[in-house]
Amino acid sequence: MRNFSKSILSGLVVLIIVAIGLGGYIYSKTRIQQTGTIALAGLQGKVEIHRDGYGIPHIVASKNDNDAFFALGFVHAQDRFWQMEMHRRIAQGTLAAIFGTRAVTADKQLRMLGFYRAAQAAWPALNKHTKAIIHSYTMGVNAFLARGHLPLPFLLLRYKPKPWTDIDSIAWQKILAWDLQTTWRAKIRNLLIARQYGIQALTTFAPPYPSNAPVILSKQDLRQSKLIGQPIKQLFVVQNTMIAKLSQHTIYALQHYLQLARQVKSQLGIADHPGKGSNDWVVSGRFTRTGKPILANDPHLELQLPAIWYLAELKGPNLHVIGATLPGFPGVIIGHNDHIAWGMTNVNPDVQDIYIEPKNVKLKTITETIKVRNNPDVQFTVSTSKHGPIINAMLAKSIHTKKILANPIALKWTALQPGDTTTQSILALDYAQNWQQFVNALRYYITPSQNFVYADTQGNIGYFLPGKIPVRHGWDGALPVMPTQHREWAGFIPFNKLPWVYNPPEGFIASANNKAVANAYPYSLTFHWETPPYRIERIDQLLQRSKQLTIKDMQAIQTDVASYVWQALMPTLLTTKPLDDLSQQALTILKRWHGKMTMKSIGATIFAFWYRELNKMLPATAQIYQSFPNALFIYQQLLTNNAFCRRGAQQTCAKFLSKTLQQAMHSLTTSLGNNPAHWQWSKIHHADFNETGLGNSKWLGWIWNRSITTPGGYNTVNVGTYNPKNFTQVEGAGYRQIIDLANFNKSAYIITVGQSANPFSKHYNDQMILWRNGKYLPLSSISSSWHHVKSLMLLPLPKTSS
Repeated sequence: MRNFSKSILSGLVVLIIVAIGLGGYIYSKTRIQQTGTIALAGLQGKVEIHRDGYGIPHIVASKNDNDAFFALGFVHAQDRFWQMEMHRRIAQGTLAAIFGTRAVTADKQLRMLGFYRAAQAAWPALNKHTKAIIHSYTMGVNAFLARGHLPLPFLLLRYKPKPWTDIDSIAWQKILAWDLQTTWRAKIRNLLIARQYGIQALTTFAPPYPSNAPVILSKQDLRQSKLIGQPIKQLFVVQNTMIAKLSQHTIYALQHYLQLARQVKSQLGIADHPGKGSNDWVVSGRFTRTGKPILANDPHLELQLPAIWYLAELKGPNLHVIGATLPGFPGVIIGHNDHIAWGMTNVNPDVQDIYIEPKNVKLKTITETIKVRNNPDVQFTVSTSKHGPIINAMLAKSIHTKKILANPIALKWTALQPGDTTTQSILALDYAQNWQQFVNALRYYITPSQNFVYADTQGNIGYFLPGKIPVRHGWDGALPVMPTQHREWAGFIPFNKLPWVYNPPEGFIASANNKAVANAYPYSLTFHWETPPYRIERIDQLLQRSKQLTIKDMQAIQTDVASYVWQALMPTLLTTKPLDDLSQQALTILKRWHGKMTMKSIGATIFAFWYRELNKMLPATAQIYQSFPNALFIYQQLLTNNAFCRRGAQQTCAKFLSKTLQQAMHSLTTSLGNNPAHWQWSKIHHADFNETGLGNSKWLGWIWNRSITTPGGYNTVNVGTYNPKNFTQVEGAGYRQIIDLANFNKSAYIITVGQSANPFSKHYNDQMILWRNGKYLPLSSISSSWHHVKSLMLLPLPKTSS
């Protein structure tokens, strides 16, 4: 026994020595320098990088602003280069080169859509100032790469990345547009539903935005901005004849591509989950304790590791900006400078169309070569018409018959057209000092359109919706179309006619992806506003509770978890007749429930299980096109005792409610047991942060992936969108900011996990618990009285004498 114990002890010692040695090797290969001095080629002057206690860099360039952007590229690469590498490979469609055959389908779709080609086509349109900033940023990234300390995934995958390019620095904007602009999908869904259920069913499956719900710009706002006009009439039913003309082959191709695109986007970490969106609002000094505006913003995207956002401060002779950046992109996307603050939420206007091209349409082709790790190259032909890429050209060979390809299907989209100056717009915002300069910066904004809110130190507030939004005469764009002279875009909404307001009489502006304008607006922004009004209704209610709003009040609003979906359904659900004791127990708990999706809530869990069963009123065939129904669909079906809750054995909606509650409680007790004390929402609702590249690896995922219990649910202000199969949170507020225009140094910020992508860094997930608990970080200016933790000085590389 003693010898056996000695053997075990000896084995443990060896394991410890090996672990220490391996850890030391990994640390030596991946560590980044955060103190001392480094001389780098490409700098014009001295740059100081001060990192605070959460690893957030505060960059001060002494000689010119471009050096600050150089340093931003350097710290982005230090902390997030593997993420940047993944992003550029997604934009390029070169994932198979490092992940092998399983990434070929994704590469084909990415090459077919041509995001990197679109980024290359955008470069000539940018002005010299923007190009100089981008080039400085690119040099900063490459300065890091030249030092040879690459992140761990490069060691595991055994490859060396190529140098960063200027096009790499602007390409990810195209993928963000793909994530946020989805009307192409709705058009295909509408066509498939209309074919099966009739065109009148479209407003059943996707109910119109309620007429009494809040809009961002009221009729009064539009009148103040001189945007009142005669609305363009929409001719929806006229397209009914086109539906009947389409062949079954074309219908099948559309359906197959819809499913394929959903699979690929999920694989890439940009899945189309319900409830995707954001919140922002700005309140004038009339309603704040300080007498100056407060601006709040929390964009919602898919949760992942590392965090999508990266906090930073940049300071140069003519630049001082603080806020959220995107690794791989130069500049602050959302935040403030010394004069103004801004935030944004997604609009999702109709900037895409699906064209069913004629059989003899002229196509241009590009032969793409896809490198595949440990396998032969794959040759892939991309076809384009004058409208855009042919999306059904990439479908599997099993359905690639001549009949299917006889009607090429093209995607027309502003994001794929040349001349995109969105990067120039974002960088101009970093320098804007007043409303006019803010608006002028947005003149160059193309895609994806956002609801921008604005505030300045002079006490002004405003809103602007920029972007190239097509004008359609005589058709509304709700369905795919045949290309005729009557189905082409008639230009774009003029910039001075886009929705905006400056110092509205209400004294505040709020958006939560809700309908942007009242019906008096003369142009059509989209054929359907997808997001129900539940978040905006709650935000409006909370903002109007006080005329002395503070930063703490704004934090409470951002982290509010009251379910207005429950508030809408509650009167109907609580009339349900229980079929058994468990159902009666559930109803008793729900009658006492306050409707808040807190972690300790039992009512939240019961409602979530029940709501999942209610979703099953969406027919199985329709779930192919729309996997999760709009909450307004459920509400209207129950309210009107409509057909889809009267299917099968349940001949009335009342019987449907009784049966679904019984089924929900059976599922709940199977998962959590019969003791209500174990039914807390936190038992099943947790945010999973999975690393995009290697997080799905059976053997390596545990190194990177993290999980934490969370509050919130569908359409709560603090959104907790979850996978209905297991209630795991998949989307949330990736970044929160609350900016105090009375004193910028009292502003508050937080991201989901941490600044670093290195799982061995203390800043890998040191913000995660704070984020979950609704806490914030100060991000005070370098010039204020805070004490940095680590400082690094970057110096220009001395010039050698000839």
